[in-house]
Amino acid sequence: MSEKNNVISPELWAPLEQEEKNAEKMERPSLTFLQDGWRRLKSNKIAILSLIVIALITIGAIFIPMFWKYDYKTQNLELANIPDVMKVYPLDNGKNIYVTPQYTVVVVDKKGNLEGLAEVKNKDVNGKKNFFTVGNSEICVDYSGYSDASKEYKKLEKESSKKRFRYSSDQRN
Repeated sequence: MSEKNNVISPELWAPLEQEEKNAEKMERPSLTFLQDGWRRLKSNKIAILSLIVIALITIGAIFIPMFWKYDYKTQNLELANIPDVMKVYPLDNGKNIYVTPQYTVVVVDKKGNLEGLAEVKNKDVNGKKNFFTVGNSEICVDYSGYSDASKEYKKLEKESSKKRFRYSSDQRN
């Protein structure tokens, strides 16, 4: 490189004119990060609406449980898997019962409120019957018919799978 490029000309060291000094002057005061963010948020209507929704959800999550009549401590976990809609059977004493898929009995009042599980009197596993007491009534849930039908279904499935196996092995030969 030549010596000419490394030398700074004296004209570059001349003082600036007053107009050139004001060219980089700020017209308004600078904003902090928070002030700038708040200004941008206020100009976006969807962002303000979203902020209001988030604030309402947060306030609701804090204060609604204080005024709610139910709390987490009074749960009856024995009734946790009861469906929303159920087929109930009326009893003579004015109560209704619901038989669960596990062959237990749930007592339901006339309004549809769950009262709890019926008292188990006896479980005959061999005879496939459960006996319950609801008030003065005794109830027998007999699921032997279902068990027999289930056995018959499994037997038919086994026979059909054997036929399919024989049919597929005959085709190979």
